[in-house]
Amino acid sequence: MKKRFFSFTIFILLIAIFTSIQIKLKAAVIYSDNNLGSYEMTTRVEFNQLGTNTTHFLDLGNTMKSGVLYSQQVNVLTQKQTADSKVVTWAIGGQTDFTRRTIIGIAQDYEKHHPDWIVVGGINADQYATNFGENLGASGSDYYYPQPYYPMICDGEGWFAIGPLANGSSDVAGFLQDGSKDPIFNGKAKANNTGSIKFAGLFLSIYDEAGNKTHEYKVEHYNTVPKDDETTIYSSYYQKDETNSQVFPTMDINGNLFIIEDAERAYPSNSITYRYKGDNAANAFFGKGIITSQATAATLDKGQFAIDTRNVEVEAALAIGKKVVVQYKYEGVLADVESAIGFHTIQRMDGKDVIDGDTTTAYNTRQYPRSLFGRKSNGDISLIIIDGVYANSGSYGTSTDETNAVLKYYGLVEAYQMDGGGSATAMIRNADGQLVIKNKPSDGSARSVFSALLFVERKNPEVSIKTEITENTISFNATLGNTYNKEVADIVLVFNDKEYIMEDGKYMVTGLRQGREYNYQIFVQDRDGNRWATNAKGLIGTLKNVPILEACSYNNNVYTLTFNDPNSTISDVYLEVGVGKYRPEGNIIQVAEYDERAVLVYTYNIGRGDVTIRVPYPEYTVTRFINEIFSNVNNLIKPLFK
Repeated sequence: MKKRFFSFTIFILLIAIFTSIQIKLKAAVIYSDNNLGSYEMTTRVEFNQLGTNTTHFLDLGNTMKSGVLYSQQVNVLTQKQTADSKVVTWAIGGQTDFTRRTIIGIAQDYEKHHPDWIVVGGINADQYATNFGENLGASGSDYYYPQPYYPMICDGEGWFAIGPLANGSSDVAGFLQDGSKDPIFNGKAKANNTGSIKFAGLFLSIYDEAGNKTHEYKVEHYNTVPKDDETTIYSSYYQKDETNSQVFPTMDINGNLFIIEDAERAYPSNSITYRYKGDNAANAFFGKGIITSQATAATLDKGQFAIDTRNVEVEAALAIGKKVVVQYKYEGVLADVESAIGFHTIQRMDGKDVIDGDTTTAYNTRQYPRSLFGRKSNGDISLIIIDGVYANSGSYGTSTDETNAVLKYYGLVEAYQMDGGGSATAMIRNADGQLVIKNKPSDGSARSVFSALLFVERKNPEVSIKTEITENTISFNATLGNTYNKEVADIVLVFNDKEYIMEDGKYMVTGLRQGREYNYQIFVQDRDGNRWATNAKGLIGTLKNVPILEACSYNNNVYTLTFNDPNSTISDVYLEVGVGKYRPEGNIIQVAEYDERAVLVYTYNIGRGDVTIRVPYPEYTVTRFINEIFSNVNNLIKPLFK
């Protein structure tokens, strides 16, 4: 027990050293391309390995602006993009609306909808409308809220392919996840198709019961009566009543209708009828659900939409019970991305700082908390949060030039700025498996935001094990559970830093020392040698020596016991005398008075669970009685472990 405690203590101390002690570094000073901002990292407060392909740094440093040094705190998360690790966008969407949460809440909602994946880190994402009104720019208000300022795609679904600024600021970046060194594609997605990213149109997709897409058709109209061979989608949308309050009126329709009466998602986020938007008024809709009825007339309410078709091919593909998705889709590479997010400005491109917009505006020149994402030259994606002064974090926040110096220091050759200020939040999954906030948000705590950029990793394969233990051997029998779509060619046992291929999941480790504990972990690997840790790991020990009571003496109500217990297997020992329990101090047990009904009780564990021995005292003289107890106890124990 002493040796184990000592080793455990050393382990804890090493953990403390590598996760808590600040490392002072003298790094090079990096300047923005225009030399108006600089950054020097001075202290690495934390380094965390998050999953297999994701890392996290918490750094302190100094930026320079106009010849003055400012202290900064920077969180940097970086991930290699693979089939098992990726960056995703997410927001908490219900049937008709979205809910703001902290990024921890958003991460938990992502995991609820993606049980094969685990969130290892993330940051807040796009700016968002916060209330009902008609001035998105000045007051963050819109008829449909909350919603992002810019386009957003989640799970390959264009929830906001057209944003509230439909023909204005519609900057969007998609994550290609193609294994390349240039996995981000950006552009302007304007509803009038004057941007660099073009719209292919509004599409109706039809799925079978297994979730496979069977048909896809272009939809000609939205909330307009179709002509021959045409199809339209009907959905009501938010409006303003006479008291300037938000309302969702019903819509009466007629036609050859296939109706989704209880949609999974129905998001009418913009409308060409919104006069207050001016040029940014455009139809925007995402719908998903199962056709529940067919009719020639209907009244649509919130959470409902309908398909009206005069096309015989489309009509033949539709039926009650069919699952459908209606969405606006892009042309080109963004047509098939899983995730895309809007951004405020481009900061770096092709390894150079970028002037994106008016750099003299207060948002760009003032020091401010920043939320950023980008890529390194090898294709790894980084998420970065720079804290601001408001949280009393010792960080001042950065101007555009200082921000570019920070991005340059951490090796980002392409970078984008999202929603900064009080929304800027960084999160990781810590060693205890808990999602925690790592920066100091300027509000003093994490703000409820609309969306997040998350680093996720596919869960590791699950293994259940059975073991058989002797004094010198440990046998493992591993059974695969959920592999989470990972190919498994071999099961590998790593035992005491040595590797063993398990035949049919079985392996016996021999030649071990009695009463010693060993570290083990079970991995799986594919035919190419790619390896993943499973949930099966820990400490396991060989059987220990059975404790032996070697001597006892009694004098004036004092019992002196001598156990031979080299492996510290005894966890408890006491003497029951009447209604009292007397435990030893050292090897001495002192009782108030002798009672021949006394019972000696002790518990030990040699590796097969607790064993408790209870021996009633025989009615002899005290000395003979004690000596015979110990003789009887040893005779009882020995046959159990032959």
